Amino acid sequence: MKKQILKKMASILLVGCTLSSVCGCAIPNNSTGNITGNTSTGNKKPVDQVSPFGNPLFDGVSSAPYTTEDYKFTTIFMDGLEKTLPQYNAEDPQENEFVTYAVNSNIKNKNYLKLVVETNVNLVGYIHYENNEDPTITNSEKFFISAGSTQFCTFLDAFRVGAQGAYSKTILSISFQNVDEDKIGTFKFISAGISDRTINTVEEWYISDGMSILGTSPYYGGCI
Repeated sequence: MKKQILKKMASILLVGCTLSSVCGCAIPNNSTGNITGNTSTGNKKPVDQVSPFGNPLFDGVSSAPYTTEDYKFTTIFMDGLEKTLPQYNAEDPQENEFVTYAVNSNIKNKNYLKLVVETNVNLVGYIHYENNEDPTITNSEKFFISAGSTQFCTFLDAFRVGAQGAYSKTILSISFQNVDEDKIGTFKFISAGISDRTINTVEEWYISDGMSILGTSPYYGGCI
């Protein structure tokens, strides 16, 4: 019952991304917070939360301070030239253009991508890749980068067994678009790197600010 409540809360309060490579689920590399779950490191402590029904939330769940780890990335793209991104035209969305960078890098089965950028506007983007065994099979994953960000890391969601994009792949290109309606963008795509990172797709994660608590499961591609 509690898991059902959790998943209902997650579906309402979280930006959910499926692992069918429809959109990217990202973990900013400089993120910090207090994520709870079956974490493998840190000093675990019980979660002291009470549901609106008066019952303790997430019985038996432990928590640990969370920080992202350092991974060795292989550079697959470098540019750094400044580009101007026109402001978003909400009245005629089809007229909005993407800036697309050719990458053409065989990343095989690696699954953790890092983008280094400079942007003064909010961006939406797509990672386009193809199946190394059958180039006629292609997928795209959507992601978002907020204004002022300099580094963005994301799992390529479709790396797990059974997902649509769970194959050895070549990244063909990465595209960016300004989604701010009131601001012309100044943008640099400095570099992209790829690495391996393990993830437990059956684990449930929670995050709390002391006032509220949210949960998600990476199996379903949930993003906090």
